[in-house]
Amino acid sequence: MTIVIGFNCDDSILIATDTHIVTPGISKLNASKLFRNEPENRVNSLMGMAGSFSYGRMAMQHLQRGLADLETDTSLNSIRSVIENEILQLHERYIYPHPDRLVTNLSVDLLIAAWSPQDKAAAIYWTEDATVVDFPGYACIGTGSTLSHFIVKPEYKPKMPLNKVIPLALRAVEKAKEFVDGVGGYTEWATMSITDGTLSKTERV
Repeated sequence: MTIVIGFNCDDSILIATDTHIVTPGISKLNASKLFRNEPENRVNSLMGMAGSFSYGRMAMQHLQRGLADLETDTSLNSIRSVIENEILQLHERYIYPHPDRLVTNLSVDLLIAAWSPQDKAAAIYWTEDATVVDFPGYACIGTGSTLSHFIVKPEYKPKMPLNKVIPLALRAVEKAKEFVDGVGGYTEWATMSITDGTLSKTERV
């Protein structure tokens, strides 16, 4: 239960999330759902997760390792192939065989921004089950996604400047925290430059 929202801006990619983690019948806590990596090969990545926290963390760790193992001159096509392979393996090895998957509604969805040193370009991908899709505008995942679309869609324009997108993203997350059960905690966000792949620090409010 969460909200993750990603935007293609004029010069960067932004991903924002809430921090509320619920284990039904066990615990409620705040933890980051936003993972960033700047490996030596310069295939930088920024990821936000929705769904099972433990499986989501595992997925992001596998993805970070897979992207960090690529050559420095890796293209976006090669990066996407790694992401597709890791997501497929996650579902085939761990999620689909789980005996209680349907009872517990076990699932993991991700927004993944990645930078290609070869293409000198960034792309953002949205995963749903074992599928991987790149998108030119914005995307929302998690239980707060329907409300977030209601807030964002009337105002979002392709390639909006970052200074216009940040308030829109924060408002969408805040409204999801206010009205959607299981969404809460802090709001975190970070950006990736589409010019050189540089990641901003993670902000929290």
